[in-house]
Amino acid sequence: MSPTFAEALKKARLGKGWTQAQLAEKVGICACTLYKYEKGDYEPSLINIVSLADALKCQFQCGKANFEFTPHE
Repeated sequence: MSPTFAEALKKARLGKGWTQAQLAEKVGICACTLYKYEKGDYEPSLINIVSLADALKCQFQCGKANFEFTPHE
């Protein structure tokens, strides 16, 4: 089964060894907002998706029900 956006985001953040608060600070959003993204309660705007990918040094790829953050090469 393909990961949801929430699962992909959490996996990428944990892969960096960061807390939600650390990633939220890097992106410029509230930690409670990031928490809701990772729970699947909120969907981020496109600009926040780009900011998250930039902070994580990843590319965000999405397809039909498939979300993934992949490291820049």
